[in-house]
Amino acid sequence: ESIDLVIVNGENAAGGAGLTGEIAREMHDAGADVITNGNHVWDQRTFLKEIDALEFCVRPLNLPPGNPGKGWVIQNGALVANAIGRVFMAEQDDPFRAVDALLAELGERAPKIRILDWHAEATSEKLAMGW
Repeated sequence: ESIDLVIVNGENAAGGAGLTGEIAREMHDAGADVITNGNHVWDQRTFLKEIDALEFCVRPLNLPPGNPGKGWVIQNGALVANAIGRVFMAEQDDPFRAVDALLAELGERAPKIRILDWHAEATSEKLAMGW
């Protein structure tokens, strides 16, 4: 059997603080199909200017409007989305509404395979998203 889809979380790949375009490209060249992030997505300030050119990188979809990048991608027949929680973390838009809005927006176009990289601190919030 072969591997159909490789998803990696790269949010701390730059020395434990964020991600850079160069490191993201290295991960992609090594076989990562999609690279997700988390609350450290902008720790490397240069990544703000690089993420739009990296179609395989996604940032949390519930960041406030105006942030660069995208929060989801369809890759190899699967929807891969990224969201972050709000408990014990910096205030972001509601992740539950953001995920619901994405699924409503995609409607019938949403692939049957749907993967959410859910980056959260509180167990209760993690369980609630899985409900």
